[in-house]
Amino acid sequence: MTKVLQVLNKALPYHDYRLALTRIAGFNFEYTMPANSLLYPNHVLIDIDLFGGFDVKREIKSLLRLLSCLFANRYDILHWYSSKYYLVGPVIGYLTGHRFNIITINGLGRVFVEEKYSYVRPVFLLLLRISSYLSKQILVQNADDALYLRSILPKRICSRIRLVYSGLDRLPMRKLNPPLTPLKVVNVSRIERSKGISDFLEIVRSLNIHDNKPFKFTLIGESSGDQILDDQIDDLHGQGYITYVPKTSDPFPYLEGADIFLFTSYREGLPRVLIEACSCGLPIFAYNVPGVKEVVINEVNGYLFPSGDYNSLINKLHDMPYQLDKLYTLGIGSSDLFAENFTIDKYLDNMRHLYNESLEGLFDA
Repeated sequence: MTKVLQVLNKALPYHDYRLALTRIAGFNFEYTMPANSLLYPNHVLIDIDLFGGFDVKREIKSLLRLLSCLFANRYDILHWYSSKYYLVGPVIGYLTGHRFNIITINGLGRVFVEEKYSYVRPVFLLLLRISSYLSKQILVQNADDALYLRSILPKRICSRIRLVYSGLDRLPMRKLNPPLTPLKVVNVSRIERSKGISDFLEIVRSLNIHDNKPFKFTLIGESSGDQILDDQIDDLHGQGYITYVPKTSDPFPYLEGADIFLFTSYREGLPRVLIEACSCGLPIFAYNVPGVKEVVINEVNGYLFPSGDYNSLINKLHDMPYQLDKLYTLGIGSSDLFAENFTIDKYLDNMRHLYNESLEGLFDA
């Protein structure tokens, strides 16, 4: 049996696609997760808290526990997730005698794309190049990140880059009939500016200024502590313009009851919530940005708009109460796209192939 350690920086929700890896025959998977093992009866958990964020004492403690685990155990493959560990994980692997390392880049972080972080970018690029050199596979979740990596990594290493979509363990849902007005519009997102929440709120204001409101908006997401955004949401909620749900462990009742999914984020890796929306047969209205483009095909299962151009988004939404059959067709497009690209079986088939490919030594170290 091939032994694989999934090195994670947080406890996974029970429905996370990575927990389904245990279904792959011929492999034993273990997970670095500080979680109640009773909640994961079919998984082997290693109690190491590789949390997100920076706290020197906690970082040192976590690193020592990880090193102890890797020196005491022999894994055939180490699979590293999160920006912190895809940058340094393969180095740790090599130092502990593990030569088969894989990194998954769920989305290039702000350091790589925002100008205000340009002063530290050279350090991150150096770490990424070293990490990539020591990895058998470099997995990314959107084509824009793959293109960027190919522009900064040596050609020899670029052959290790693979585009792998995550999966969702549920059957696609199809709406039986076109929607009725008022149209129910939902957005699931963290409440922060990089997620375009200000744009979402402006869309809500613009489309519901009349007494005969053609839309019902629902916003689901935890506050990031931005008091201005929190106050604006509370104000719109108080006026009845939106329904605000601060937190939910299960978004599907909201998605299944919606008619449109509205997503205003400025950049993503591969947004899981869009895959969930596709599985529910929802047409998606979103900005044309990295990550989103993998899940939304313009005029096939939704509409894409230039990033930040919420006025164009408003104009298109304004027409939708008069194009209910079009919304129905777009929803079918979402269901079909999910079935083609984002099922859990598709993900597991891809990972089985990639793990075997790594072990066969098809790439030079």
